[in-house]
Amino acid sequence: MDNEVIPKSNTQAAGISSRTASAADATKGPVFLRVQKTNMGFQAKSFRVQGGDILVAIDGDIFQSDSAFLTNYFIEAINQADENDLPDPKWLLTFYRKGVFFNLLFPSPLIAKFDFCDLEEALKIQEDFSKLHFSPIEAYESYEVFRDMEHRCSLHSTAPDPIATYVPALWMLQNNLGYPLAAILIIYGMTYLASVYMFIVAYILVGYYTKNARLNLLRSYQLYGEKFFWLTIAAENDEKVKDICFQFDNEASFKFTKNPHKKKKKKK
Repeated sequence: MDNEVIPKSNTQAAGISSRTASAADATKGPVFLRVQKTNMGFQAKSFRVQGGDILVAIDGDIFQSDSAFLTNYFIEAINQADENDLPDPKWLLTFYRKGVFFNLLFPSPLIAKFDFCDLEEALKIQEDFSKLHFSPIEAYESYEVFRDMEHRCSLHSTAPDPIATYVPALWMLQNNLGYPLAAILIIYGMTYLASVYMFIVAYILVGYYTKNARLNLLRSYQLYGEKFFWLTIAAENDEKVKDICFQFDNEASFKFTKNPHKKKKKKK
């Protein structure tokens, strides 16, 4: 199938599970939508969704149906949100790639073309999915993971951080942003020596700038360290993100975290 998915969902688990039987019955087995390489929407591309990724669940509830139903599901959810003046929802979409389950927190609906995965693979996904545990969607944050040529990785959350606004120097220190930290300390020092009022204005402006440029600063510093954007993953904390990264790459490494999948080199 290659129907295009159009926006937008307020994911309600009961709605998913109660209306997915027809597609499964038609094939006498479980079905899952597999993303095609072409015609992916901007959000899917920015999250590094790949052709061949399999959509398994929405908000922790297994999704087994065709793309036509997925389209209708999103449209109905948009209408419900509009009618009830609800805020724009987020959707926790669970994907399966090369034996690994991972979540993405979509602030806008998934737009892509799909076909169905093989029955044998669908059966395995269904069996393995039953072993997963999901927290409430509010517990999840999106993390960006960067990796260099030697599999050294680092990550950061994309969620707003009040410290970046109110104590920019502390936030930069926490994130090892040495050069920007040195720059703002110089600004603080010079303005304080000139005038207390000028220092206050400078402090407010630096906080405002850091708040809005936070992600760009983090990403730029990763590139400066020769690390390149690798994955986006939604999880409850960074330790769970690291575990998924280790499953994708058994040579991956993070500072102060041991990779349980890494093979030890044999001594000659």
